[in-house]
Amino acid sequence: MRVIAWLSLVVLIGSFLCRPLADPDLWWHIAVGRWIVHHKTVPLIDYWNMFGAGQPWRAYSWSNEVVYALVEQWGGDFGLAVAQLVLGCVLALTAQLVFGTLAGCHFFGALLGLLAVVACRGHFSLRPQTVVWILFLLVLLVAELTKRRGARGAYLVALVCLGSAWANTHLSAIFGVVGLGLWLLPESFSRKELSRLGLVVGCFVVGTLISPYFGGEWLTFVEKSDHIFNFRVLDEFRPADITQVPTLCVAFQIVLLAVLSFASHRLPPRGPLALAGVTVLAGALAVKFTPFTSIALGALTAVWLRDVSSSELTVGERNRLLQGLMLLRGNIFSLQAQTLGACAFFFGCIAWVNCVRATKSPVDYAITPRKAVDFMEAHDLSHPVLSEFSAGGYLEYRWSSAEGGPHQLVPIDGRTNVNRKDVWEAYVKAFTGRDGWRDYFVKVNPRTVIWRQGAPLVPILLEAPEWCRIFVSGKQDTSYAVFITREEFDRRKGEFSASDCL
Repeated sequence: MRVIAWLSLVVLIGSFLCRPLADPDLWWHIAVGRWIVHHKTVPLIDYWNMFGAGQPWRAYSWSNEVVYALVEQWGGDFGLAVAQLVLGCVLALTAQLVFGTLAGCHFFGALLGLLAVVACRGHFSLRPQTVVWILFLLVLLVAELTKRRGARGAYLVALVCLGSAWANTHLSAIFGVVGLGLWLLPESFSRKELSRLGLVVGCFVVGTLISPYFGGEWLTFVEKSDHIFNFRVLDEFRPADITQVPTLCVAFQIVLLAVLSFASHRLPPRGPLALAGVTVLAGALAVKFTPFTSIALGALTAVWLRDVSSSELTVGERNRLLQGLMLLRGNIFSLQAQTLGACAFFFGCIAWVNCVRATKSPVDYAITPRKAVDFMEAHDLSHPVLSEFSAGGYLEYRWSSAEGGPHQLVPIDGRTNVNRKDVWEAYVKAFTGRDGWRDYFVKVNPRTVIWRQGAPLVPILLEAPEWCRIFVSGKQDTSYAVFITREEFDRRKGEFSASDCL
């Protein structure tokens, strides 16, 4: 019954992460996955972007893209929502198991896992980056087991497999390398310790070379290394804000660790502490790295709790917080089967409500521009279509065949390494409504524009005599407006109404 109650808590946490799908990158991932499934190989060049078509490009998340494409083919929007639920539950389960193993107590692991997963909620979605968080947890687990028991063959093989899985999932394998290197940072830099460190990190790096691109993902990573500074206009590349829930969770983890360390008069292990410091800095620079920060802090707290709990401390040396946790654990483990059953039923009911909510409306179409694209296709609006960054991925999906081949090209999409620098700079001017906003129009030479209502460009176009707004998908700022040229509006007179082109 205790196991059932714990599993119901895992499902509750996993379902808590899930909201209607709104990540714009999901749709271009599906389009690329369709192409890979049809051609049974990975693309070497881009096919979907009007300014990047024919240029070298690596689908470094190909494994996830294939899964997304197959799930969407078999289950549609509902299948994607179920896949997101499964991913959330796997993340919650992995976090609790890993932290429980690191802490030597699955009760502490459940608490730390709960905190870390809540910190991931603001960034959670059905995307390859979420899978990487799971891989990061497993890498830290193998690193700690290697530190305790030595570099056994099974651990080295596991690191090769994790490195390969990471390289075929996302471009951020550097987090695995840094995580291993800092976690296993030796107390004394002897030849033996350095050799073991090099062997362990080397096995992971070798694993990253096992991919269809034979390690070419590292070259793409180098090419994208400046994106954190060049794409600040995107929400995920902005610095962390203390008003955000993930940042607050990280701040709470730091305070908790500081209180525990101060009260016990000892510092956490040097290697995990160094890793936590590096990830805190990364999370401060770009909010998209906050989940790595939370996971590293949770792992550090887990090993610290294990060290302190297993050490011989007097009652006076034990801090009250740790004593309280020990007392709470004892009370939980002493619960009767009937009480645990009631807890499992309670957790299960909340999880069921969360699951129904996440699958009843699988996709947030207030953010995803389906209505606007349906309108454009129903009225056969002319191309090229000028769009913003967040809509480009969905347009790529809608304008691709079941085999992934594009019917029309998009001017910009979520693949930041595909968008040309001059095009991106012109887009930023249009997105922010600054002087020079017409540069983006000059490059695309559009006949139709699809743009979010709350963006500065919309009122600019409403005042521009050469554009007419003929459709609005809703009243929210996240809804989409569709514009056509005044020439097209006059040519198809009577077909559309536009208050700004009377």
